[in-house]
Amino acid sequence: MGDIKVSTITRSDHHVIVTCAGDLDLDAEAAFERALLEVATREPLHLELDLTGVTFFGISAIGVIVRCADRLTSSGCTVSLLGSNAVQRVLELGGVADRFPQTPGTRG
Repeated sequence: MGDIKVSTITRSDHHVIVTCAGDLDLDAEAAFERALLEVATREPLHLELDLTGVTFFGISAIGVIVRCADRLTSSGCTVSLLGSNAVQRVLELGGVADRFPQTPGTRG
């Protein structure tokens, strides 16, 4: 595992979309966190995490998302998530699903 592709798109209105595809497991955690921390340096007003291409979502990814979201929201950024029902279920099991509003278009 550990095969993850992370890309970012910045819109002119300070809306940043981070798209992930592949296995988001313990091996991919560092690359994922680096990408999110790099986005935080841009001070966006909104971050959308697009996890629809994630084929495996490990529980360790929750810590990365929560740490980065805490950093971003403390500076006024909102964070939302677009993901599969499987990703949503892991967030629910981790007790943090309510922290990440689902962006319209969530896939099953």
